[in-house]
Amino acid sequence: MKVNMQSAQISAFLADTLSSYMQHYIINFRTEKARRDLAFTQELYEEVKQKYYEAQLSYAEHIDRNKGTVMASTKAVQERLQNEMNLTYSVYNQMAQQLQVALIKVQDITPVCRIIQPAVLPLVPSAPRKVMILFVIVFFTFVVICGWIVLGNDTLSHLKRM
Repeated sequence: MKVNMQSAQISAFLADTLSSYMQHYIINFRTEKARRDLAFTQELYEEVKQKYYEAQLSYAEHIDRNKGTVMASTKAVQERLQNEMNLTYSVYNQMAQQLQVALIKVQDITPVCRIIQPAVLPLVPSAPRKVMILFVIVFFTFVVICGWIVLGNDTLSHLKRM
């Protein structure tokens, strides 16, 4: 990246700032969808985790309340709660795996940006080119003097006649 300003220090600072901004912009642009997917997966993971904990607590409370009961209806409710807890655990386990996959995907997609050459202060200013300006002024002065010599006397005498 090349930056031209009046001050070399400002140019170097601006080049570093722009490089940093570009790096962050490129990283955010490339990983935006993966980050949104990760956030969505994390939300689902937290919901499923909460449902699993609720199912586990419900099952444990039922076991504690009906300890020593031999009734078939109690056993049926206990089995249903256990199945519900196992099902929510299975979903919870799958969501944990998907969360890990989403984290890895964000890491894989994130580009690595390196600064090959940091901003340096130039030893010689790149602008204004004083030597070039001097040559241009000398050239135009030469052209004007030559024009005055060739056309100036005729023009001056013509103006005096009027």
